[in-house]
Amino acid sequence: MLDQLDAQFTTAAALPDAQFYGVVAVLLLATLGALYFGLRALTHARWIADLPTSRIASAAQGYLELEGNADLLPGPQIISPLSHTPCAWWWFRIEKKVTRYRNGRRETRWQTLDHRQSDELFLLRDGSGECIVDPDGAQVIPSLKRRWTGPSRHPGPPPAKRQWLSFGNYRFTEQLLQLGDAVCALGYFRTQHGVQDFDERSDVRQLLAKWKADKAGLLQRFDADGDGEISVEEWHSARQEALKTVRQQHVEQAVTPDFNVLGAPPDRRPFLLSAVPQAQIQGRKQWQGWGLAGVSIALFTVLATLIQTRLAMA
Repeated sequence: MLDQLDAQFTTAAALPDAQFYGVVAVLLLATLGALYFGLRALTHARWIADLPTSRIASAAQGYLELEGNADLLPGPQIISPLSHTPCAWWWFRIEKKVTRYRNGRRETRWQTLDHRQSDELFLLRDGSGECIVDPDGAQVIPSLKRRWTGPSRHPGPPPAKRQWLSFGNYRFTEQLLQLGDAVCALGYFRTQHGVQDFDERSDVRQLLAKWKADKAGLLQRFDADGDGEISVEEWHSARQEALKTVRQQHVEQAVTPDFNVLGAPPDRRPFLLSAVPQAQIQGRKQWQGWGLAGVSIALFTVLATLIQTRLAMA
């Protein structure tokens, strides 16, 4: 085994300069990449471990961790396009089996035809309050993952059980955060206040401009004498009506309650929505980090040995 490795290093070290330095560059980039992503995973694990879980009702503004159950906002349901399942968040991929012949050999691979994920808002409830979650940019660890195959581009219903045998030239993969799931969420928390600043004069001017653009509607509402023109007195009535409308709109908007939003942090800290408990997330990140660190050390050892062999042959 060691003799084979020595022979491989010797062969690589004997490559022409352009090829040798290309191999060195690839190894160096791979080493640095594994080290970077390993350290990032360990940093994320430390952030997850050090961040206490907050209650929505008493949460401070800024980066924090919440735990609650996924629910829908009032209005239309969130439906997975692939299986038509109601959910809080979805991700899917559609692939087609492609067979090609290259140099007399048959090669089969799966080609991605469509790949999308949900960016619709949903609610997180923890008993003390509720928070709107904007999943755009989040790393999502779902509660449900499933894959099935079919004979056409349009999927049938997913199987009730996992498929051990695969039939059909199309493959469908779906991941869901389901309604009611316990979700651990790390992100940037902020409270949007219902009290707003209003510019009454500007809003009245904009509303009147909108009415003027619809001349027929303006005449129907304010042409009291029916002469087909808006007189000074009639325009004054229109202004009074616009002022009344704007003030009513301001009153309705002013009593809008405050609402909480969790979204992507403005810095490089992780934005995570997970149906897996915090301790498991932390453990996964640590294993990932140490594994990549080990890969980085192994690649560096290979790189150093290759350079040393090249120098010994010079």
